[in-house]
Amino acid sequence: MAVESRCYSISRSNRDRGCRATFVTFGIGAIAMMWLGSLPCWAQVGEPLRLISANPSGQASNGAAGGVGMDREGNVVAFYSDATNLVVLDTNQARDVFVRDVRSGRVERASVSSAGTQANGPSHAQGGNVAVSHDGNLVVFYSAASNLVPGDTNNRLDVFVRRRDLGTTERVSVATNGSQGNGDSLYPAVSRDGRWVAFQSEASNLVDGDTNRVADIFVRDLAAGTTERLCNVQPNGPSSHPAISEDGSIVAFASAATNLVSGDTNGFVDIFVCDRTSGAIERVSVASNGTQGNGDSILPAISADGRFVAFKSLANNLVADDRNGVVDVFVFDRQQRTIERVSVNMRGGNADDFSFPPAISADGRFVAFGSAATNLIPNDNNHASNMFVRDRQIGRTLVVDV
Repeated sequence: MAVESRCYSISRSNRDRGCRATFVTFGIGAIAMMWLGSLPCWAQVGEPLRLISANPSGQASNGAAGGVGMDREGNVVAFYSDATNLVVLDTNQARDVFVRDVRSGRVERASVSSAGTQANGPSHAQGGNVAVSHDGNLVVFYSAASNLVPGDTNNRLDVFVRRRDLGTTERVSVATNGSQGNGDSLYPAVSRDGRWVAFQSEASNLVDGDTNRVADIFVRDLAAGTTERLCNVQPNGPSSHPAISEDGSIVAFASAATNLVSGDTNGFVDIFVCDRTSGAIERVSVASNGTQGNGDSILPAISADGRFVAFKSLANNLVADDRNGVVDVFVFDRQQRTIERVSVNMRGGNADDFSFPPAISADGRFVAFGSAATNLIPNDNNHASNMFVRDRQIGRTLVVDV
């Protein structure tokens, strides 16, 4: 049976010149893994794989795991799991969010109340990545539980932040006045310092004037306790899956709206970027000449400075010679206004099967993604999807999950 590999995150540290430790976390089937490699030196032999979804004794989780996120250095990894054996006294029979200290092997549960009470509902039941601040202290997730904070009576999915140093849990998906949302909130992303949390919500009462009756993207300022709708616009279609730059000023997201930029007439979901400082919105799921995509584009990832946006798309007109008829992974350069396909073989040719959502390094050079393609590297005959890292600078692809 083919085993699916999905990429969730790539470490964002640029601490060394030349070779640098690079971590890629991903899911293989029902387990969470971490790959440690040296990029861009491309030492392809002997790069270790580490099991992340395991208890401190090294015993693998007895339930499915995924949604992996990590800190800047790859020392703290968060993930969701249905397992009951990762921490003691896990008796809630619900999917939880866990945090693993890679160096010590210590595992803690993040989806608990400030008093340590376990959740009475599942967390990340609809998938998506757990978000982690760059120092590993803040873990941001969504949950159906009603007992993580006092006064949670909306019977909706909410976004929460766990402060590991203080052992506290706070609800993020609330209005500036503290009112709880009247719709589901999920899929959070967090800025480097943990101040800004972007999330998707169907709630209509988080800000004034929200009358479009579709999911919007919101940003919560944890320091000021304020909530805003992204770029203060009301899209005429649903928006989803935000990705946020390190300083929180740039947010990428997917949307079916047609009124965010002029000339949006393709009738497909597109990838947009909002500059929260200027209020400007641009569409990035376009060809280098500006031609709009002829297929849905979803699930963006963003570089540290917001310059590069990676995403997956079914469009076949974003680059020349896209003839494979499957989902590919692309990177748009907002500075140069150019796009490239990264889910390609060593000669730049078409992948022979579909690819999964990407993650991107801080500088935008490396893009990690899963793919069912068998021709991205030579001798790929394992009959399974794999995890790949593409070096955009030298045009080389490495498989990391074998």
